[in-house]
Amino acid sequence: MFTLCATLLLGLASVSHSSSLPCEDLVRPVDQLDPEPILGRWAFVAAGLNNSIHEMKFKSRDSASFFLVNRTSGLHLTRTVRFEGSCQYTDSDLTLEGSSLTYMQHNITLSILRTSCADCLVIHSHKKSNNHQHVYLFSRRRDLKKDEMEEFESQVKCFNIPLLVWADPTKELCPDEI
Repeated sequence: MFTLCATLLLGLASVSHSSSLPCEDLVRPVDQLDPEPILGRWAFVAAGLNNSIHEMKFKSRDSASFFLVNRTSGLHLTRTVRFEGSCQYTDSDLTLEGSSLTYMQHNITLSILRTSCADCLVIHSHKKSNNHQHVYLFSRRRDLKKDEMEEFESQVKCFNIPLLVWADPTKELCPDEI
């Protein structure tokens, strides 16, 4: 497991200077996904969306995050959204296959993309039934550096996704559900 984690971290660290990287590097998923480094809480930072309805939904949120745990039955995700001062929690189960995660309930494939941001998670979401795709940026921090945000913008452009929504890092996150 240590070898997989080290390989993942080296792969993430090797992607730097995104402005000079070709799209094939910016959209490349990690080779093998070890769930350990991605467990825990992640705050929503930004999303690249290909649908204006989703854009309005994201803009109406105060904040969002998710908490990922490894259970004997597989990975379990709790999404939290703060909307007009109240918190909403949604639970989902995920399966891990190579470098992809699958939302079983929604038939959505999630690929973890390489990034130079050490405490960021870039996720490409693709739903085959309607060909919707989105790219999400999550981080352990709420404020990112300019080059980290620019790298994400480049990744979104490489997928030809037209809409970009940024979260307000000053808005309070919901507490973890107990």
